[in-house]
Amino acid sequence: ATRANSFYLFVLLGTGLILASQPDFTSGWKLRAGGGLGYSIDPKFQMTLAAGYLMQHGGFDFQRTSTVNTPGFGVRSNLNTLTPKTLHFVYTRVGAQYRMHRHLIAAHGGIQYLYGAFGNIVTQTEDELVTGVAETSIDTWVKIDGLRTLLWTGDIAYGYQMTPRLSIMAGTD
Repeated sequence: ATRANSFYLFVLLGTGLILASQPDFTSGWKLRAGGGLGYSIDPKFQMTLAAGYLMQHGGFDFQRTSTVNTPGFGVRSNLNTLTPKTLHFVYTRVGAQYRMHRHLIAAHGGIQYLYGAFGNIVTQTEDELVTGVAETSIDTWVKIDGLRTLLWTGDIAYGYQMTPRLSIMAGTD
């Protein structure tokens, strides 16, 4: 247990499941790593400030397409499809937790910034003079134009203090 009016440092490491919420949204998973500073107002109530890295693989539906026609001896058309698969965020959040013996109830609110996306770019090339369609595909960092880069978040969680320095939490955001 923490003493009243004391500061402490903590590390966050967690993973989560994203359930498919709409027909077009696939399920996915998250990975969170970070750390923070806590302040114990009294033995039962603490305030926290945390920051870190969040990766989300799947759990969203976003795709961009473009067509480029190149005139020449024959017309060549390129259909480009960009599909992000993994989103990379940095986040910060502030929260409060209430402790009853070894049980913890916590709530947090914060902001996360999307700084990158890794995904797939597919180019289908059709040439007026050549039969068939040639397709190339590459996994790479993709542009995040059209994606919201700043997101507000909130979560609630229940935890259990396994040892004086280790707690396990489960929650939803």
